[in-house]
Amino acid sequence: MEEDLAFLDNASAAYEDIEINGNPAAPLPFDRPRTGNAERVDAPVYNPVTHDVLEVSNIIYERHADGRPPDRAYWVGRKLKKCIFGVVKECTILRFRNDMNAPWEVTAQKAAVKIMSWQKIRDLRHIEDPQKEVAAMQYISRAGGHPHVMGVLDVLQDDEYLLLFMPFCSSGDLFGFVQQAGRFPEPMARYWFKQILEVSYIGVACYVGRAVIVVSLG
Repeated sequence: MEEDLAFLDNASAAYEDIEINGNPAAPLPFDRPRTGNAERVDAPVYNPVTHDVLEVSNIIYERHADGRPPDRAYWVGRKLKKCIFGVVKECTILRFRNDMNAPWEVTAQKAAVKIMSWQKIRDLRHIEDPQKEVAAMQYISRAGGHPHVMGVLDVLQDDEYLLLFMPFCSSGDLFGFVQQAGRFPEPMARYWFKQILEVSYIGVACYVGRAVIVVSLG
């Protein structure tokens, strides 16, 4: 085993070798999170399948300072689960169309949005700092993401909420699966652990002592 790890200085070092180097240093900080300005509107939405135009509420998109149209918008729908600072909801991604009568068009793409209250973030001062979470997820998404790591689509904010938009995984996440199963048999645990190990090829982003790894189930 030692021979297999000989090329890794840290893994093959004896305890005494590590001890003489002193206490471990704190990890390098991530860049500050990048957030856009959120605009929330009610607007007509065109359905290209039925050719209907419906008045839709709770549409969120990024408001650009130069007035250019947004790349996409999110039609926020049903609640999926609660989180420490708010809720996670399902979204339908909308495409902008140059039509005053129906400026948005429904697409088949889905997203999930983590809606976090600034008031709760300030009041709770929880160890899981949402702004560090955002910074870490933006960092691991820079190179285009990884199939076993949850990336980020957009991060927006207004006076009330911090909004983290992510790909939608219809089967949930690994944490929920573990909660439901209670205990994994050896073959299943090996299957998921192999996926987690693949993350090492793009680097594991850690914040406040916790790894930002979300293994999607589809």
